[in-house]
This record gives sequence, structure tokens and C-alpha cells, in this order.
Amino acid sequence: MEFDGGMARLLLVQMRTDEMKHHERNCFIRHMGLEDAQLRTLDVFCDALEPCVLDDVDGLIIGGAGEFRVSDRDLPTLDALIAFVREARVRSLPTLGACYGAHVLTVAFGGEVVYDEARMQFGTYRVTQNECARACPVFGQLPVSYDAQFGHKDHVSILPSGAVNMASTELSSLQAWTFPGEPIYAVQLHAELDEEGVLHRMRHYADVYHIDDEELSRRTAAIRPSPEAPTMLKHFLEQVVEGKKTYPMLAVHARETA
Repeated sequence: MEFDGGMARLLLVQMRTDEMKHHERNCFIRHMGLEDAQLRTLDVFCDALEPCVLDDVDGLIIGGAGEFRVSDRDLPTLDALIAFVREARVRSLPTLGACYGAHVLTVAFGGEVVYDEARMQFGTYRVTQNECARACPVFGQLPVSYDAQFGHKDHVSILPSGAVNMASTELSSLQAWTFPGEPIYAVQLHAELDEEGVLHRMRHYADVYHIDDEELSRRTAAIRPSPEAPTMLKHFLEQVVEGKKTYPMLAVHARETA
């Protein structure tokens, strides 16, 4: 797919082997307010993760994975993907990792991700942002507390050195982070999903999450609207990709000296 001129050009890296590839792409387009031609996709099972791929893009999105986990290192191209996002950082390319993508960014830059099925988040959960989020171009416009859609068993356990956490849930304390002064954002939640989107994903991946029919019915009945969470995607596009804003180093200094 060729890009149109004059608009932000984004690349979505996908780790999906099923029809959820199209669903994921469409969700990002809708919630970011993109034209179809603005979002190109790279399938890690078919396309080369070469540095030259980044030459003509303004922003990078690392999406979810459905059946893979970073903690298991079961994605055959994980090492190449880690090298790819490290190259994006060297280029100061605006980068957003969502769910699996957030876990890739975490391990790529020295943090840790652990598997914990007892703390599985599959459905709608309440996100609480901390004081650090107030200065952030992506999270600062969101309310302190809001509902968001999730689907993960892996959890960020240790942030990369220098990263600042922005939010938590009751089951996972490290939900969103960034590097001050750099256009890199990692979110464990699925910012591209609203309640309709997560219902579609839940039904599709119930077997992957070992959810039987009774449990699936209980979880789908508990889904709540999450109108605020997807707006962070537009904030990333408008403030980071187009506006070139990052989390200010001044905010870190103020926090450390307070």
C-alpha cells in the first residue's frame, strides 16, 4: 500500500495469524481518525523487519498478538522485532506499543515481563492514572480514572531504566509508560478497542484464554463502555507524531526534587 502525500504515515506491525489482523487494523484506523491510506501494515510472518522499512513512516505501532506471549518467547520473529523497535528508538521515531507491543517495548529496552494467569485481564477494567500522567501529551488529557479494554496474561514487572509509569489497574501496577524526552509509549490495555471491539475479540480468543462458555458469558456480560481510553490514540497521533511532543524532562526533575 502506498502512502498519500501530506498526511501522517503510520506503520502497524502485526503478529496475528487469523482474521483479527483486519479487525485490529480497522480499529486503529477508526479510533485514530485515519484515512485508509495512512496506515500501512507489516506482517511479521511474511514481511521483512528491515530498518529501511522505517524510512518513509512518521510513526510506528506495535499491535497485539492474540496467541503469543513475550514471556514465552514463542513468536518466531521476536528477536528481529526487538531489533526493529530498537532501530526505531535510535531514529527517534514516534512509537506506540499496545498490549503485546507494550511487552515487546519493555523487554527491548531492558525491562521485564512475567506470565501470571491469576492476574489475567480479559475484558473491561478500571485504569487509574498517577500524578506523572498529568504532564504527558498522551495521557494528560484523560481523566484520572476511566474504563479500558484488556486481553493479557503477561504483565510488566520491571520498567526499563529511565521509564516513567503513568497508570495502574487493581491487577497490574505498571500499565503505561514512556521515556521522558522520547516519543515512545507502551500501554498494556487495548486502546484500539471499545466495548463492541473487545466483545468480538473475546469471543474469538476464548479458547486461547481457556475460557469456557459459562465463563465467557459472565465476562461478556461484565463489559462496560470505555469512551475515554481510545482517545489516547488520537493524542498520540496529534501530540506525538504530528506535534513532536514528548514527556518533559522538567516533570521528572520536579518529581525527583519535590
